[in-house]
Amino acid sequence: MSGLYLNYCFCSVSDDDTDILSIDYKDKEQLSKLRNENPGICFYRSGNAIYFWSTDSADEVLAKKLNATKVSINCIEYPTLVSKMIENRIYDLFNKTQSYILYYEKYSHALVAKKKAPIYEDDALCVFQCAKISTYFFTEKEKMYFGFSVSSNLDYSFKWSKQDFANNNIDCAGLFENKQGVVAANTRAITRYKEAMGLASKLDRIKSNSENSNQQFAFIKKVITWLQKGIEGNLYGNISVRECVNNYFPYNDLFENEIIGPPKKYYANDQTVSGMPSVALEKVGPYTAISNNTARTITIVSSKDYEGTLNVFTRQLSDKMQKLFRMHLNFQYCWVEKENIESFGEAILPINSRNTDLVIFVVKKDYRFMNPSISPYYHCKAKLIGQEVPTQCICIETMKRINDFILGNIALNVYAKLGGTAWGIEKKDTTKKELIIGIGSTVNFYKQQVISIANVFDNSGVYLAGACNPIANIENYPKELEKLIIELFETLLVGEKEVHLIFHIYKSVGKNKEVYALERVLERYSSINISYAFVHLNYGHNFRLYFNDGKDNLRKGQFIRLNQTESLLVVNDGSSIPLKITIDKHSNFKDIFYISQQAFCFAHLSERSFMPSKKPITILYPSIMANLIEKLKIVEKWDYDKLRVKGVTEKLWFL
Repeated sequence: MSGLYLNYCFCSVSDDDTDILSIDYKDKEQLSKLRNENPGICFYRSGNAIYFWSTDSADEVLAKKLNATKVSINCIEYPTLVSKMIENRIYDLFNKTQSYILYYEKYSHALVAKKKAPIYEDDALCVFQCAKISTYFFTEKEKMYFGFSVSSNLDYSFKWSKQDFANNNIDCAGLFENKQGVVAANTRAITRYKEAMGLASKLDRIKSNSENSNQQFAFIKKVITWLQKGIEGNLYGNISVRECVNNYFPYNDLFENEIIGPPKKYYANDQTVSGMPSVALEKVGPYTAISNNTARTITIVSSKDYEGTLNVFTRQLSDKMQKLFRMHLNFQYCWVEKENIESFGEAILPINSRNTDLVIFVVKKDYRFMNPSISPYYHCKAKLIGQEVPTQCICIETMKRINDFILGNIALNVYAKLGGTAWGIEKKDTTKKELIIGIGSTVNFYKQQVISIANVFDNSGVYLAGACNPIANIENYPKELEKLIIELFETLLVGEKEVHLIFHIYKSVGKNKEVYALERVLERYSSINISYAFVHLNYGHNFRLYFNDGKDNLRKGQFIRLNQTESLLVVNDGSSIPLKITIDKHSNFKDIFYISQQAFCFAHLSERSFMPSKKPITILYPSIMANLIEKLKIVEKWDYDKLRVKGVTEKLWFL
């Protein structure tokens, strides 16, 4: 049996000075032209300079032509250049085998080595095994460390156009073609193809094998071992790789690791009960109870064709709500003749907050994914928000195969939308008033990225729903964020002398965005002692973790300190991809363990499910909210200001 393993290989790099060639950077066209005309030379832009080098004398020849100057570099002062040299060596090693197609990912800029020979091929589809390589350097105790990580994934590629799909009696509606006129191999296209062609079992098995942790580990270890043999030696000038090390934990004085325990959960009367939340709720009841003086009225809007299934479901839900939340439910029904906007719209006309507490829409699964402009669900949700009535959509297919776990999650959603809190987490008392501001993102119906509402929580995880600002696009995002922070100081932070603000953000921090907004606030409230941290939480990285060579699951709460401002955290023990936590350099609060522990706590607070969330709710909730609002915007005559109504903002209406 082996222990904890990280897919990172340390490269011991010489710290000697060496000269490198440099010219002034003008524009993207200049850089692109240099790369196209000189394929044997590496060009790297840093700031206002372009550095270039090659393993032969080609760079010296070009230097005379470009009138380049020599700059003395070393691994301490120019770590990005040295890291790029390591990446170039890896590129050359793969390229020399002539067995791989090499390219860089669009957003992560990671190097991808795709095997030319597919692991599966038929007349329409090819599946390729890929290795993804990312270099990574960091400073620890005034010493610079370099290395690279390797992960594995599959690449799917179609040979067919949309017309080929149609010719083979496969629905091509909603599929996209690339510039070559070939169908893009996204999840929708692959699912349609494999099901129509009877290949689901075979292709699912290939995917399952690629996601198997033991198989991933074996592939990654094999690639790293091969790279270790070839990467040692001279990179350029006096810079060389002396040794490559890829060990199991522990590492001497580096990558400290420990287990962060799950947070204590608090239920009725601040009681703590061990075990699953569902068991604890049955024993003692929810953290914040909703008044039990009167039963809650739930209106079911559905086709009468589902009446028998609904009779069973409503009894099950009623029993579950009583058992978990001590809440009595009354049900009333609005039957629709047809499952369209007109019938559903007519059915909800008499509904308002005086005669119902929540509406459950029962629709076919396909209705959840149709264009919001013609969707009965989104049409009705938009109308009822203005009436301060929360809604829940349940697919009839789910009702037909409901089990206790699904029923419990539905009950949890309903309770949250009615204004209740099932459980809280332990509150760490601090000398400063602390708020956590979550900023998420979504892609709207037109494939445009939208920065979402900022959600505010206190450090016990209580969702301060009233302190939310509307969605902001890239242009007005800094101003909207500034407005939100000012609103916090004028409401939740009145009279505070010391304040601690932690921003959980879905992306890297921008100096002209988040930092700009906070700097303006700091000027305005200069009399208050404000400490702050900008924290990037993401899974879009190349680190992977395995235990016992991927044969066993990781432990939830596994924490690895990469350096002073970065860490890895296992939130989902069934996945090899940890959450990467990065504290931005503009922060003045940089306790990486405290920040990581807090993020782990927020993963245990999702009221979408009794299972911990893969993402902390600080970035999960705003993303869900933004996605839903973007869809509601498409509904005719919907008014965003309806979300500002107190009866709406105080509840988790978006779950």
